[in-house]
Amino acid sequence: MLKKIILALALLVLWTGVSYAATAEQVEFLISGSLKADGSINSAGKVYTCDAGTTCGPSTSDPKTTWQDGNKAVAHANPIILDSIGTSVVYADGNYKLQIHDSDDNLVETIDNAFYVVASIAVQTQVTLTPSSQAVSTSANTYYCNATAGAVTTDFSGVSAVGNTGQRFTFKKTDSSANTCTIDPLSSQTIDGVTTVILSAQYDDATIESDGSNWTEVRGSFVTDSISERTSGVGVTIDGVLLKDSEVTTDVLNEKSSGVGVTIDSLLIKDGEAALANIIDNQGAGNNLQVSIVNIGAWDMTATAQISKAHGLSILDITSYEASIYADGNSALFQLAIANSSGADGAVTGQVQVEGANVLVRRNETGFFNSAFFNDPNIDRGWITIWYME
Repeated sequence: MLKKIILALALLVLWTGVSYAATAEQVEFLISGSLKADGSINSAGKVYTCDAGTTCGPSTSDPKTTWQDGNKAVAHANPIILDSIGTSVVYADGNYKLQIHDSDDNLVETIDNAFYVVASIAVQTQVTLTPSSQAVSTSANTYYCNATAGAVTTDFSGVSAVGNTGQRFTFKKTDSSANTCTIDPLSSQTIDGVTTVILSAQYDDATIESDGSNWTEVRGSFVTDSISERTSGVGVTIDGVLLKDSEVTTDVLNEKSSGVGVTIDSLLIKDGEAALANIIDNQGAGNNLQVSIVNIGAWDMTATAQISKAHGLSILDITSYEASIYADGNSALFQLAIANSSGADGAVTGQVQVEGANVLVRRNETGFFNSAFFNDPNIDRGWITIWYME
């Protein structure tokens, strides 16, 4: 009885969600040996095997095959004749009724709905894609893309998202070349709404899964110095920060390494400074304080006392301005005094003044800037810095 209970529990576990396989499962209790009702060994006993729920025994009309090996190469006779200690090596596949008799065909035991099957386990295989071998199929789950010899574009002609809900594929670019690996689904099918996903840097990867109609990217990582937006004009979001058309739609963007700064569209922002920038935006609430840099260009200050430069701004928005002047040979940099202020020597050295659409930069007739230190006609003399509100 205990043997029957154990067998029934095992069968209950095996019944759920398992399909028939090309191999068979061993009938383990026949290895331990069959006993008669009086407890003696069922030597030379007989085991009739039939379809579950049918009449089974010497007069069975519906026998069911068992085998001597797990690969189903050699079938057992029906009935199976047990050896001298009541055992036999038996493999079965499916739902059986087992009727055990003694050597004289007296009934010893009946076991119905005995289900035997070898669970089929899907093995994830790996395939390498190359320019000459680009096909994707359901026989493999992982595809390593080697684009050393040229760009690779996947061939999904044998795989459709339709009817394959839950089917997953993982793609990974393994080489360091500049050639790309393009994941290109069948026909008009898309991956998260786009027609292709491109792996451009070594170790970029993406895992896609079918939703029954199209593909969804369920995981992906991109190891690259350059990230292009997937859809033009949408931008790229990194760690909650949207980078879009050279704009940063956030109030705070922290540098990864202290003191290194953050570069956006070739503009280095570092410790509150901006290098080589025409405009730096303060993206906080309210009016934005802007900085405009106007190049002075060549200026022999001994030959010409004043120059005029267009500032391109509304005079009502300008809040402050100043001029920075290089000495000949770029040997030193000085600030030209704003109107009505004095230089380092206590005298007014020059003026910077906004009039209409122009900025006027003027040095005094006598004084520091009217000297041989500032008479090179070819030197880029410096720049005008203008602060304004937008």
